[in-house]
Amino acid sequence: MSYTTTPCGSPPAAPAVLVKKIETSPLKHKKRIQRLKRKLSAFVKEHGRMAKKHGLYAVALTLTYRPGDEPSGKHVSSLLDKLRAKLKRMSKPLLYVWTLERSAAYHYHLMIWLPRGIRLEQKQLTRWWTHGFSDAEACRSTFRWAKYIGKSETKEGVAKGLRLFGAGGLDMEGEDAMRFAGLPRWLQCVLPVLSRPKRIPRVGWVDILTGELFICPYVWTSRGMRLRS
Repeated sequence: MSYTTTPCGSPPAAPAVLVKKIETSPLKHKKRIQRLKRKLSAFVKEHGRMAKKHGLYAVALTLTYRPGDEPSGKHVSSLLDKLRAKLKRMSKPLLYVWTLERSAAYHYHLMIWLPRGIRLEQKQLTRWWTHGFSDAEACRSTFRWAKYIGKSETKEGVAKGLRLFGAGGLDMEGEDAMRFAGLPRWLQCVLPVLSRPKRIPRVGWVDILTGELFICPYVWTSRGMRLRS
């Protein structure tokens, strides 16, 4: 926050105005996008594993708002709830990831997995997505689509406070893989198989199954990161 002031001896000015900064710094945005890409990649990998088990194929879905309309997570959640109910009747899980972008208008990009032989009809999409336009087609390359929807350029204009990413549908094995993917690299290298690490602030990481303590081998100094002595 910043305030306007006047130099000594100058005529009285209008009362100080409180300025609310809503911009995100380039560094914070870069780190945010890096985390998004790591999570996106891990989810798509686990979804691909589950898709083979359940006989699913990937669909690239785009939900676009009318120009000037503001997005809400409730909108995409409502569509996913309807799709989840449809798949539940077929005894199939709903696997999905989505990202939010802004160019001429806000829009969601999704990758969802459907049973083979089932399609998302445009009439059905129009009933489910009433906030603008929608488009769905079979995803030829999950890797390329994931790379496309994870790009950073069209996420810079997204208002602060809006979620950029969402995903769901993992089984227990997938959830374990996601937890492992979110751990620091150094911890991934030393952690035993079938561990359940929990972070203890200002202490380190503890395996709740064995009580073993893991301490980061690096420390921050005025000259950057270095190994502990």
